[in-house]
Amino acid sequence: MKKIFQSFKVVFVAFLVGVAFVATFSYAMFQGGFVSWFLFYSFLPFLLYVLGLFIYPLSGFEVTRHMNQTSYQAGDSLHCTITLRRRTRFPLFFLIVEDILPAHLSNRYEQHISKRMVYPLFKREISIEYTLEHLPRGEHSFSEVRIYTSDLLGLLNKEAYFSGRTQFLVYPHMVKVRNHSLMMDFETGGLSTPFRVHRENALVSGTREYEPGDRVSWIDWKSSAKKNTLISKEYDSQQSNQMVVVFDGIREGGFENRVITAASLMNAYRKENSQIGFVSIGYQDEAVRSIQSDHDLYNVLYHLAKVQPDPSKTFVNELSAAFLRYRDVPIFMVVTYSVDQTLSRLIQTMLRPSMHVWVLVVKEGSERLEAEEVSAIYSLEKRNCVVKVIYPEELSKGFLEVGK
Repeated sequence: MKKIFQSFKVVFVAFLVGVAFVATFSYAMFQGGFVSWFLFYSFLPFLLYVLGLFIYPLSGFEVTRHMNQTSYQAGDSLHCTITLRRRTRFPLFFLIVEDILPAHLSNRYEQHISKRMVYPLFKREISIEYTLEHLPRGEHSFSEVRIYTSDLLGLLNKEAYFSGRTQFLVYPHMVKVRNHSLMMDFETGGLSTPFRVHRENALVSGTREYEPGDRVSWIDWKSSAKKNTLISKEYDSQQSNQMVVVFDGIREGGFENRVITAASLMNAYRKENSQIGFVSIGYQDEAVRSIQSDHDLYNVLYHLAKVQPDPSKTFVNELSAAFLRYRDVPIFMVVTYSVDQTLSRLIQTMLRPSMHVWVLVVKEGSERLEAEEVSAIYSLEKRNCVVKVIYPEELSKGFLEVGK
């Protein structure tokens, strides 16, 4: 409807300009004299320019958009260049070029940030540049560029829209991870290679005859008694991750900080070549059994770039299902917003002797723990669960301390 009105307005103004041209010419012809012809020739350039602008097609521009990168991290700056090319050199006294931002970005930035005025005159190629600082996390799509011009008297206004989709992804901001306590050897309690695989923590995939060097704990005594020879358990360490990070994508509080925490953990442990899995609980559930390549890490970060909170689900119910699905995993790291008695009881119910649970409670702003949370955390710590409360100021320092 708006475009129809604009088209009608342009035609109506052109009609009025034509009427003005005929009127001034008729007045000069019938009146004669210097004044009447001076008025006619004074207005003639403006009238001719308006008629020329009416005929000139703004849609004849070729518009391209170029961004300095195809992917970003939250907080980065985007530098965009819009280039317009045309075949003719019709004089344009000014041209307003606007890259129309998607709704979720236009609410964040000032309206004029992607709008520029240029003075092309006879130029066939025009470029504008603008910068968006502190990009928010997510998948963004730019789809339209608007150009606008007018004559010097403002009698005729023309605009045109150009479609051209440009998509880019803003990954979560990531900080360094310090994880001294997570490097503890489960058997000896001493420092060792991070998350070394232990056969006792893996799944039994079968049995075989005893071989020299097998530990006593590997012997299947029941099978040995039946066969009257020593039988050892065969372990398949590939069936068992050493750690799974469970991301709470349901609750809204502290959501962006939880995303930063989860992304930082996954990136850090991948760099250490640690065997780690990822489970996201929310509107779009995501589960990667084992991060074994950079492509697997990319899938996780891609999910974290797009994920949004989903309050319609219950985190405790979904977490219970995750515990059951990954019951062979020795370490669970739960990244959540708060710990209540219901969550505390669930974790304590799911605990096994060989299982270690870390709960990262990521807060928002200056928010502090409530009395119920303090009580629930105390109950978990009595069961040897590690609970770490993370505040935004800790993330803003550029590193995350995960140890005790």
